[in-house]
Amino acid sequence: MPPHLHPRSRMTTSLFTSTLMISFLVVAAPHILPCPVDPRTLADSADPTGENRRRRRRRIPEGEAGEDAMSEERRRRQLIAERLAAKRECPVPKPGGLIGQVLGVNDEEKEEQPSSIMQRGARTNTPIFSIPNLMANRHFPTNTEQSITAMPTESLTKAQRMSYRIGRGETGVLTFEPYKSSILPLWRFKNPSIARKSSSEIYKRFLEYNDQDDFIGMDMSRKFLQMGMTRAKRYANHAGGRKYDKKTGEQLEKSKGHEGMEEKLEASEAFREVWEKAKAHEGYVQKKERFMKEQKEWDREEKNEAEE
Repeated sequence: MPPHLHPRSRMTTSLFTSTLMISFLVVAAPHILPCPVDPRTLADSADPTGENRRRRRRRIPEGEAGEDAMSEERRRRQLIAERLAAKRECPVPKPGGLIGQVLGVNDEEKEEQPSSIMQRGARTNTPIFSIPNLMANRHFPTNTEQSITAMPTESLTKAQRMSYRIGRGETGVLTFEPYKSSILPLWRFKNPSIARKSSSEIYKRFLEYNDQDDFIGMDMSRKFLQMGMTRAKRYANHAGGRKYDKKTGEQLEKSKGHEGMEEKLEASEAFREVWEKAKAHEGYVQKKERFMKEQKEWDREEKNEAEE
């Protein structure tokens, strides 16, 4: 009888095969065959915040057990809305960039703000100067809104004050806070009437800073007046406001007779008149001289400390 047909050989083969099958069931089957899973476990795995587990443990008060009781879904949505409310303080950026907003580019889609600026400031305890600026609304601030962005509420440290540079022209006008966020909402030059009103409001802010002995605020106001003059003049000289070629960087030739040219020239002159008045203001001249002297001494002390 051949060896592979012997009864002992067949029994050994059968035992080996059974051992392999049992090993497969013990080791591999749990990873291949589906097993029942509690659907709540799947929901919890997709909910890293743990909201589902807290919602299951939440007990509805007896007074809300009737037909008028808030549903669990509405309760969950309300809780999420309350948590996200403090993060909804920045308006959606409007297309067209900064200049497009200043010029009042028309947007076909307008998103309603969930609440007024006063309500958002009260709810989030946001400092007055950091409340979202009103530029996205593309309208002149009302008296109430002007009081919101009237003046910065947090005083700068001496190191922060000394970091400010008068610079050349409009240097730092859109970067130095909190003054940038305080004055920017007042800055407009779409047409002559808007430019006159804007320059008047900025000059009023200039005088308020003078009363507070705040030279940086005065100089930032002066820079916004100068920027209104130069930006309006650019739109008067170049259709669309582009002064340099986008690809080569070379200065483009001035255009003539384009739409809005006369309006922008008049708007530029409106800003120029107020800008000249601000530069010649006695308080501004005195505070500028004092600030530059103080800053020079500060820079010298900082340099000596660094060398030591």
